[in-house]
Amino acid sequence: MSRPEVTGRKLSRAGKTMAEFARSYNVTRRTLEVWIKDGRGPAITQPGGKFGRITITEQSEREWLAKHTKLAAAIAAAE
Repeated sequence: MSRPEVTGRKLSRAGKTMAEFARSYNVTRRTLEVWIKDGRGPAITQPGGKFGRITITEQSEREWLAKHTKLAAAIAAAE
């Protein structure tokens, strides 16, 4: 199977990785991990079990934004 960057095909994914989510809101991955641990972060899924890649779905991101509008505004202002 050819790599997507060679063939030009896009891979469809169910959401963002933790690193992508953190980058999109201009926070460190560690900050995101603390938010999730404290219950202030978005809901995560881990399809591969304990060692699978952690994913934040688009729906989870929308719900997090709705719940934390003030926090999202502060993050956006910091960009």
